[in-house]
Amino acid sequence: METNDGISESEKFKFSYFSCRGRINCRRYWMYYMLPIFAAIFVFMMFIPLLMPAIFGPSGETSAEKFAASMTIFTLIFLPVFFVGFWIQVIALVKRLHDINMSGWFALLVLCSGNLAFIFLGCIPTNEKPSRFGPLDPY
Repeated sequence: METNDGISESEKFKFSYFSCRGRINCRRYWMYYMLPIFAAIFVFMMFIPLLMPAIFGPSGETSAEKFAASMTIFTLIFLPVFFVGFWIQVIALVKRLHDINMSGWFALLVLCSGNLAFIFLGCIPTNEKPSRFGPLDPY
């Protein structure tokens, strides 16, 4: 399905989540930064009720085999969510750095510095003028 600007929804999705080109404003940065965190919390919270009967038997005893099996299932579900979420955050970080006219390679420094740098980047005002990385993403 194409939109008014002639770009299909799948192309927008690919550009938004899988391309390091372009720029995003503060609002979209916060959305891309928080969405994976909420998804991970949702998966974790949905999985806890499923884990409890596997870990604890009817009388409350615990079994090492049940615990190992349930943690394996949890890992198989949670790891893909984590890696996809991390990828989305890195893409958002690079695009946000482009918005303040910095190279995406600075993302390596930000990733090593911790969450304060992520928060700081979300507070820097958006550069409304086109930069060497192009105009703001229209979608």
